[in-house]
Amino acid sequence: MIKFMKIAGIILALLSIFKITNLGLNEYKKSYFQDSKNPIEQLKKFNNNQSKPTILIFHKEGCSDCKSVVKFVNKELLLNIDKVNYVVVSTNSKSGKALIHQYSVYKVPTFILFNHNHEISRYEDTEKNQISEIMNGKILN
Repeated sequence: MIKFMKIAGIILALLSIFKITNLGLNEYKKSYFQDSKNPIEQLKKFNNNQSKPTILIFHKEGCSDCKSVVKFVNKELLLNIDKVNYVVVSTNSKSGKALIHQYSVYKVPTFILFNHNHEISRYEDTEKNQISEIMNGKILN
């Protein structure tokens, strides 16, 4: 009986450690932009998909403005994933450098909304209401 209690205690401790580690990892993921793999190809694929608009999100590592909105942006991504396609790219990456020139991006964070392969709206700042609107696929004035 004592041996069983020790084993149960060890299992409970391991499960607790796993849960804490998993929660920490999830919080870590919320604190950083999750860059899309092959963003140029993904953007082409999404822009050819006529069913949903696409948002291209530019950020830069070390950018204080990007850090100030990353958790909000990641939350919006999860809330709107059924309505909008997202491509997230760092301006420091090779793909990011190509895309910033292609789309004339001069400030981060930048959110560009596409519909049927055409840019229809753009937002280049950190106001959460505006970020929420464009991430919902709405055209900004």
